[in-house]
Amino acid sequence: MTILWFQYFQLLSLITAIIFHKRLSNYNIIAFIPLLLIVVIIEFAGVNFRYFDWSDNYFIYNIYLLSSTPIVLYLYKQMLALDSKTKIVFIAISIFIMTLIVINYLFLQGTKQLNTHSIILIEIMNIILSCFVLVQLVFKDDIERSLFNEPYFWINVGSLFFSLGTLVVMGLQQYIRANHIQLNKVSAYFFIMPFLNVILYSSWSYGFILCKRKPL
Repeated sequence: MTILWFQYFQLLSLITAIIFHKRLSNYNIIAFIPLLLIVVIIEFAGVNFRYFDWSDNYFIYNIYLLSSTPIVLYLYKQMLALDSKTKIVFIAISIFIMTLIVINYLFLQGTKQLNTHSIILIEIMNIILSCFVLVQLVFKDDIERSLFNEPYFWINVGSLFFSLGTLVVMGLQQYIRANHIQLNKVSAYFFIMPFLNVILYSSWSYGFILCKRKPL
């Protein structure tokens, strides 16, 4: 079995979340633990799919999209300062997004093909919601600490950077494959995505460590 170097950052983020679970609970983001557990398990299975005699790993990553997106949406709801009416709108939009992902999985791209349409939809969702959280932090009237000491800042900066990078890579995936674009003799896709993973999970880990007290 194989563990790729960037997977250690995913595992480190999970361990950090577990160690500081009480702090995450204070910030109402304890759901990062099951999310990261799914990430670690799915990534391990996806990297080692040949060991399990699978023809490809597309179906396992499709399962990841279905299982992780509701948790991600829940975490954004926790990080956003939503009033009762806005929460209803957010929940309605979340149900709509999940419906599109399920429809794509069952009827459009299917279970055996990587659901790239769903990935693009999820990354656009992450970009928009991460920006909302960051804007709220910037314009927070009662903030007493530096923005760089805010856990939500690092968590959402990491998510924003990862989603922007993934969106570009996924959008250019067919072009990259058709033209055999490589960096250091490695496909540009497989060269860029690990670094985006490192940025994402390092930012999350740092954000978890900063959860020292209840948010203001």
